Amino acid sequence: MGERKNIYAAMVDGATEGRSDRDLFSYIIERCPNASARKILRAAVLGLEDPKLIDRNVLNTILAFAVKTKLRDFDRKPPKPRKSAKANAEDAVTVPSPS
Repeated sequence: MGERKNIYAAMVDGATEGRSDRDLFSYIIERCPNASARKILRAAVLGLEDPKLIDRNVLNTILAFAVKTKLRDFDRKPPKPRKSAKANAEDAVTVPSPS
């Protein structure tokens, strides 16, 4: 949890200084080199849940940053193929009814 708090602190500091988007991401990575996109996203959610953080501009920056970070993750990962209803029905196991 300590690393997440460091990432959170870096994010709040960067947002307070007026950084956003890629500039904020670079600032966080510079201060916390081991931070992954997932850890940064979790720290952003932690920031949104923090009752002590009341500056509207900082909250808006963190919210926009979290959304863009999550969407960036979706762009990197190809969507998983969904099974059709017919394929799901074929995979279903039929249990004989007791007679």
